[in-house]
Amino acid sequence: MQSGKLGKLLVPQSKHYSWTKAVDVLGIGQENMVYIQVKDNYRMDIDVLKATIDKFVSEKTPILGVVAVAGTTEEGAIDEVHEIVKLREEYKKEGVSFYIHVDAAYGGYTRSVFLDENDQFMGFDNLKQKLHDQGVLHKEINWPSRDVYEAYKAMANADSITLDPHKMGYIPYAAGGVVLKDKRALDLISYFAAYVFEKTEDNPMLLGSYIMEGSKAGAAAAAVWTAHRVVPLNISGYGRIIGRSVEGAVRFYNSLLSTKVVEAAGKKFVVAPLTNPDFNIINFAFNEVGNTSLKAMDELNQKVYEQCSYNSGPVFYDDWITSKTDLSYEDYGDAPKSFVAELGIPAEEWDNVRSVYVLRSCVLTPFLIHNTTYDEYWGNFVKTMQKILGVIVKAR
Repeated sequence: MQSGKLGKLLVPQSKHYSWTKAVDVLGIGQENMVYIQVKDNYRMDIDVLKATIDKFVSEKTPILGVVAVAGTTEEGAIDEVHEIVKLREEYKKEGVSFYIHVDAAYGGYTRSVFLDENDQFMGFDNLKQKLHDQGVLHKEINWPSRDVYEAYKAMANADSITLDPHKMGYIPYAAGGVVLKDKRALDLISYFAAYVFEKTEDNPMLLGSYIMEGSKAGAAAAAVWTAHRVVPLNISGYGRIIGRSVEGAVRFYNSLLSTKVVEAAGKKFVVAPLTNPDFNIINFAFNEVGNTSLKAMDELNQKVYEQCSYNSGPVFYDDWITSKTDLSYEDYGDAPKSFVAELGIPAEEWDNVRSVYVLRSCVLTPFLIHNTTYDEYWGNFVKTMQKILGVIVKAR
């Protein structure tokens, strides 16, 4: 490799914003972080990844690592980790390799869905039947896809994985974790304070020497340990809870997909989900039937959010609380183009505006699995949307 080149870190466009912080802290600089285009399912495009790697190999530019995301913050997408692992194996034959990190901060705990009571990763052919027999998913719920299954299975081949117990671990905030395949990495990043402890082989591992914060409260770690002892990290524990949250998301997606039109105050509004969920996040948007302005559609969904935001009043004042996000060309390329087309927005409008405002719902509850419970939930959602859309129409 040529001297003077720091190398490149390859990340999907769907990466968490903390990666931009990380490359600055490491001294790599954002110019050496390369964004890989995502597909319209918001997973990293493996073909683009391969072409990018080929380009850097031909230029003799080092590849520091490839980051896959398991549970993107905005869409809940699961990158195809198994395909990245396959790529690395192919390049190894040519004398080229790279570090693989899986950012599973949001989706890491979902691996428990795939582990049986003995903590063994289940075969795909038996998995869905097991999920049905254990009451984790109902038979009409077709999840996971083969790609999602293979991605979680391939995580064992990653060099490191980050996960946040304060997300799908349902642990209080400040609980976070990283798993390293090669324990020697700890020596690379460790700093010991002589006034706190002695560095001896007999000393137990002390967290403060291995993290940027230094000293850190132990309450969050104790909470994680306790939760894992009480709720097993397999299909009988966390797998059951998380699997049921996925079912709620799939049901919500299917309902949005089949509803098509919502009527309010004499107007008709089309509604569409962003993509079939890999996990338990659903993004969706409304558009008034006949409207072809992307700007007007964005304004409509922003007004819906303002009525459903925690900022709109007391948290339990309304029946529906949601979040939102913007999917811009700068962050996602043309991936959202097909989505806005489903809502009646012409291609040239996307080319002009290059950003779409969507409503974002994390279906975390495990209690939307029974038809009676879900039907009530969906009915409340439709009534709430009709009320809010009606208020927006009358305010014009």
